[in-house]
Amino acid sequence: MRNIFLLFFFSFAGFSQTSGIAYYGIQLPEYKGKNGEKSDILSEAKKVAESHNFILEFNETQSHFYLSNEMENEGANVLINGVANIISGHENYYDKGKQLSINKHVDGILIKDKNAVKSWTITNETKVIDNYLCYKAEFIKKYKGYNGEMSKTIIAWFAPSLPFPFGPNSYNGLPGLVLELIETGEKVKTYFIKKIELKEQSILIKFPEGKVLTEEEFMKNSTYIPK
Repeated sequence: MRNIFLLFFFSFAGFSQTSGIAYYGIQLPEYKGKNGEKSDILSEAKKVAESHNFILEFNETQSHFYLSNEMENEGANVLINGVANIISGHENYYDKGKQLSINKHVDGILIKDKNAVKSWTITNETKVIDNYLCYKAEFIKKYKGYNGEMSKTIIAWFAPSLPFPFGPNSYNGLPGLVLELIETGEKVKTYFIKKIELKEQSILIKFPEGKVLTEEEFMKNSTYIPK
């Protein structure tokens, strides 16, 4: 592990860019209905999501991850667009200094992520993505499913030479920008980097206004309407 931490140190030293924009694509699994039959709506939503960009804007301490609004400009089916947003992941705002992570649902409800600080396990395994040397990290995510308490492994490939602790879909906190992220489990979801734009001027991340619910509050009152 010593060589990894030395790499982190030298990657952060002398880095002049203070912000940037990362563009991701997504690969989604085939979705089926309750009886195992193919769902036309889910299949169409999958195609829509995979044809558009996911954007991660970030500065030195904050980030905003969201699905681009290209679909709105195309006048596509509202229902299909909504489902595409849901199966792709939540819009997310993250503040490293405050250790605050907020997910914004499609209906506008703001929910505080109780796992804002992820317990990542960094390994010695490496691979090159888009000419950046990346290290593999893993995080065990626990959640409530139909069968009670469940868990799945999140795999992140991050680049120490890009010293920004951000990644897709609220998976932040690593010592380098995440260039590939895999959500394992029954349905495997993969985010992959398409383009990175680094900037010397800081990008302003504007957090949404309104009441922020905890996950417990949201589950107790699913009919909550944000003011």
